Amino acid sequence: MRYEKGDKVVVEVTSADGGWYGTNEDGSNWITGRNILGKLEDFSPAEEKIKMTVEEKKEFDELKAKRVNLFYVFNDIYQTSKYPSLEKRIFQDYTNIDDDEQMILFAELWRNPDLIEIIEPEKHEVKVGIQNLYLNDVGTFILLTTGHMLKDHFTIDEVKEAEKQLGIQGLQAKWHKAAKGETK
Repeated sequence: MRYEKGDKVVVEVTSADGGWYGTNEDGSNWITGRNILGKLEDFSPAEEKIKMTVEEKKEFDELKAKRVNLFYVFNDIYQTSKYPSLEKRIFQDYTNIDDDEQMILFAELWRNPDLIEIIEPEKHEVKVGIQNLYLNDVGTFILLTTGHMLKDHFTIDEVKEAEKQLGIQGLQAKWHKAAKGETK
């Protein structure tokens, strides 16, 4: 690799006695080539990925395709109901990070979409006594006896919907217990 004047490099110090560097008669310094590991920018830490759900990424891509500036993107997310996943993430305390921090993270993603890491939402089986929560073919939540062969795993949002449909409380607590590996 060729280096030019002004390049910043990473050097391996191989001994404390300075055998890896020297000083010329004119006072300039030199180092041996075998001690140069590479340019400094090659050693910069990779930017940390920011996790997004599949739904958030889909909404992000839709907004990005419009090629609007970030102000209008935030306005669209906040003022319309077209982007519910992003609205929840940015403006409704999605991760206990305040709205400003969420907007800064989103702006980083807008600037560099390669930072996005798509994650699948966490899903767990929900048991109520000897029954399992199940979603039938027509989209209705039901409780089936544990011995039944049908079992489903749900996201927390699906469990919230099941509570509404069934008119019962406590399914979210059961989901969280399952997430922690607790069985009772």
